[in-house]
Amino acid sequence: MTEEQEQDELARALRDVLSMPSGKRLLFWVLGECNLYGDPFSSDGHVTDYLLGKQAIGRKIIDLMNSVDLRAYPTLLLDVADIKAMEEAAEGEDAGEEDNEI
Repeated sequence: MTEEQEQDELARALRDVLSMPSGKRLLFWVLGECNLYGDPFSSDGHVTDYLLGKQAIGRKIIDLMNSVDLRAYPTLLLDVADIKAMEEAAEGEDAGEEDNEI
């Protein structure tokens, strides 16, 4: 498989992941595990290297998203916020129903 074909396959796979709420949630979790916005520096150089490596993977994923669609990453952030809000609302309704039961 050529590099171009591999990139096309990755782009197709990313579109598939982003087409499902569960895929968005998983991708958001993976990016969160990459600690993109955290401080990677530590007094232990090995820890710093490890954290910088995690962030590098997260940036590679975002670069892939940007190569597919420049709106993909910001849209992911907004979509996950909507998904979480809907889940919280549903949980609130469930709690309200339990309060009304005898």
